[in-house]
Amino acid sequence: MKVLLFSILLITSCLGRRNLQIENKPDQSSINFILLSIRRDSSNNSQIQLVSESKVAGKLKYQPQNSYLGDNFLTIYLKNTKTIVDSITIEHPLKKHIEYLNESNNFAVLDTMVKKEEFFIRFESASKIEQIIIFEKLNNQIKNKIATVNISL
Repeated sequence: MKVLLFSILLITSCLGRRNLQIENKPDQSSINFILLSIRRDSSNNSQIQLVSESKVAGKLKYQPQNSYLGDNFLTIYLKNTKTIVDSITIEHPLKKHIEYLNESNNFAVLDTMVKKEEFFIRFESASKIEQIIIFEKLNNQIKNKIATVNISL
């Protein structure tokens, strides 16, 4: 009796799967990774160079934007052939805020500017991004355009 019930259950479950139609929609979204190098030249201007770029299929999880970036940050605009599609704001990679214990065993703060640093941005895109335009803001000064980088993702 148990064998008969098991057989019927097995047959009906196999028949049910045959009639199911799973619709596979190709996911158009991709995650793009851009690795950039930033450095200060002799006249104290920022220079940006593209190091590498890669693209993988997938979607980014929701990440809330950092609401306070202080006085030093980069704004990166993602542009397709015609318009700006999105923007990303990150802390300035060359500005470092360091807290440490001094000789008196008290916390001290040091704000410094390094000469060279690598950083990356990642973004999700269903359309082709051809350029990134980077603006810099240092010490509450006016935003300054420092680079336009062509990408081939």
